[in-house]
Amino acid sequence: LSGQEVWGRMFREEFLFFIDLAHEVGDWCLSQGTHLYFWIYRMLTAWDVMEEGEVLSDADRLKMTNAIYNIIRWTSNLSHFRFDSVDEIVQQQNHQSFAALSLFLGDRYFRKYYGLTDFDKQVPLAHRILELHGRAYKPNDNAGTGYVWLTPGHVMKHGFMTGDLSYLESGNLARLLDSAVLTIDSRGDDCSYGDVGAYRASRSSRPSGLQAASVAAWFYNDGRYRWLYDW
Repeated sequence: LSGQEVWGRMFREEFLFFIDLAHEVGDWCLSQGTHLYFWIYRMLTAWDVMEEGEVLSDADRLKMTNAIYNIIRWTSNLSHFRFDSVDEIVQQQNHQSFAALSLFLGDRYFRKYYGLTDFDKQVPLAHRILELHGRAYKPNDNAGTGYVWLTPGHVMKHGFMTGDLSYLESGNLARLLDSAVLTIDSRGDDCSYGDVGAYRASRSSRPSGLQAASVAAWFYNDGRYRWLYDW
C-alpha cells in the first residue's frame, strides 16, 4: 500500500509464521482469548492489494488464501451465527459486530473471486447483527473510551460498503458524538467508565473517535463536528 517493499516482507514473514504455528497447534485459534475475528476483517480490506504484491510468491498466495478461508470458516462457526432465523438475533456488543464484519468481508472476497457460496447461511445473520447495532447510537454495553466507538465503527464500515447509511441518516452518529462531547475532558482525552474500568483520562481511543467525528463533519456538513475533530 505504501510502495515500500519492507512492509510487504514484514507482512509475509508474520502471516506465514502465524499459519505455520496454527498448523502446529492444530487450531486456527491458537489459544483461548485469541480472537481471530478482531483482525481478519482489517486484513481483508487490504488483501486485494497485498496479494498482488511482488513480495509474495504464488506458493505464498495459495497458502495465505487458504488460511484466510479457514479463518473465515472458523468465524462462521461461532455462536453468533448459530441461529435458524434472523429474528432470533439480539443486539449484544463488539465481539458480535467484529465477527459479523469479518464474516461479511470474507464472504464478499471469496464470492467475488472464487464464486464460493459456502457462507450463504451465515451472511444474512451477519447483516442482521450490524443492522441491529445501527438502530442504536451506541453499543449495548456501558463502556467509555475505545469500546464506545467499536460497534458504531463496524456499522459505518459495513454501511459504506453496502450503501446502507441509515446509521448516519437516523442521526445516531450525531447522538454518539453529542455523548462524546459530554465525556471528553478539556484536553480532548476520552474518559473511561463502565467495562473499561474506573475513570482515567486516556488518548488511546482518539483515532477511532476522530474517525467518527470526521465522518460526521462530512455527512452532516456541520462545522461543529470539525471543531470536535480538532479539539
